[in-house]
Amino acid sequence: MTKSQKTTVKISVEDPETGKNILLKLQNMNFLAAGAFSNVYRGIASTDNGEKREVVIKKTWPKKKGKSSEEDILEMLRRLKHKNIVMLLYSYQKTHKDRTCLALIFESMP
Repeated sequence: MTKSQKTTVKISVEDPETGKNILLKLQNMNFLAAGAFSNVYRGIASTDNGEKREVVIKKTWPKKKGKSSEEDILEMLRRLKHKNIVMLLYSYQKTHKDRTCLALIFESMP
């Protein structure tokens, strides 16, 4: 995604609670921040059942083949449920040329 993407993108994501794939629409995605290993975007996500919410997406590109530290973090976040921790809503992976992007979709905090 570029700094601002005003089109609707449909992606297949994994629901961390059920492990099932669902179709998610991402709208009005805006670049929020960049770090050494990831980029962060904010926008609106909606499901086929009409649920719509503001989300933050962290996109990272693991360097290693096989299980990465990001996937270990993903496994831990799937299990955490606490009022003081931002909840992981969905995740997905997408291959770009020879690299795989791991995207974590979190609830957005004001």
